[in-house]
Amino acid sequence: MEVHHHPHVEKKSFKEYLLEGLMIFLAVSMGFIAENIREHQIEKKIGKELIKSLVDDLKADTTAFNENASFWTTRLQGIDSLRYYIQPDIKNTNMDRTYYWVEHMFEFEDFKYHDATIQQLRNTGNFRLIENRNVIDSLIAYDGSIKSLYFNVEISARSQYLFLRHMQTGLFNSKNFKTFSNELPKTISTTKGYIIQDKPGSLFEYYNELYNYKHLGAVQILNDKALHIQATSLIALIKKEYGL
Repeated sequence: MEVHHHPHVEKKSFKEYLLEGLMIFLAVSMGFIAENIREHQIEKKIGKELIKSLVDDLKADTTAFNENASFWTTRLQGIDSLRYYIQPDIKNTNMDRTYYWVEHMFEFEDFKYHDATIQQLRNTGNFRLIENRNVIDSLIAYDGSIKSLYFNVEISARSQYLFLRHMQTGLFNSKNFKTFSNELPKTISTTKGYIIQDKPGSLFEYYNELYNYKHLGAVQILNDKALHIQATSLIALIKKEYGL
């Protein structure tokens, strides 16, 4: 009978087991580190894209602030003109000019807030990708100023605008509006169908409510200018911190 001998297996020393374990640990660790580096690079790239998008939004806001301030500057001039012509007791010779300025009150411009990037940062919890604490704090302060201060005044101004529009329906005959919509009348005329003579109290109230509307418009101009400075400063800070 043939006898089979088992091959001799040399036993590994403790040091060899330790070395193998160490090599496996290093391999796993290096893989983990490499994955972290890759994720960090991806997040850094996303953060840079978000920063550029944020700057674009802020630039769009500065344009919107300028446009809104221009709208209200023109509106305030119109309010002054309208108040001049409807001073109680209104003169018949001011009817055509009054209708011109009343019709030019039929507009209201809302500020367009470009907050898509801020909303994305908030909804995805990615504010950490911005990394710079000064930028985050300034951005949150800017966003808060618009949503608390600016929009509150705008809501009040729109409410006052709608109230004035309601008053106008009881004071002016709409059939006369299109007659004077293109340019300020240069000749003096006595437009027929002007019904406010029968409502002197309503005319006086309208005259005073226009002043309240003017006040809200003046506040909006101040807010436009202040937030324009805030947005411009934030853009400068971002460019400095991120070398854009």
